[in-house]
Amino acid sequence: MSRAIGSRPHTASTTPDITWTHPGLVRILAAIPDSTNSLLDVGSGRGLIGALCRIYRRLTRSVAVDVYTPYLQFCRGQRTYDHTVRADFGQSGLPFRSKSFDIATCIEVIEHLDRESGRRLLDELERVASSVILTTPARFFAQDSFDENPWQKHK
Repeated sequence: MSRAIGSRPHTASTTPDITWTHPGLVRILAAIPDSTNSLLDVGSGRGLIGALCRIYRRLTRSVAVDVYTPYLQFCRGQRTYDHTVRADFGQSGLPFRSKSFDIATCIEVIEHLDRESGRRLLDELERVASSVILTTPARFFAQDSFDENPWQKHK
């Protein structure tokens, strides 16, 4: 079997998983004003929001928060964000001062939390950011963990 010169073999660490991409990414990016200076991406996953903002916005500060260490390692390796923070935001508050970000995004995250943890996260998002962009599926559907990430299960 031959490979193109300079190409890498297919492995989990070098091949992006694009089996799921949020259909509203264009609308999400449009909701982030061009004048945005700071972004907090809660539940960043592999950093799609951060990557889009690196390309299309002139952020002076971007921070990813996720509970799943492999996602944060991926984002660090890609240099998608200025900083990454591991936090179980279903169990604790966000480790930031009040109104320390222009925008907080929370894309397809809240359905992975129980009701009480979800409400606590909403309060925290409103506390740390001037504006919040949140998306969630329009209806409940069962989803177990995937990507070896036990936090992916829908509640």
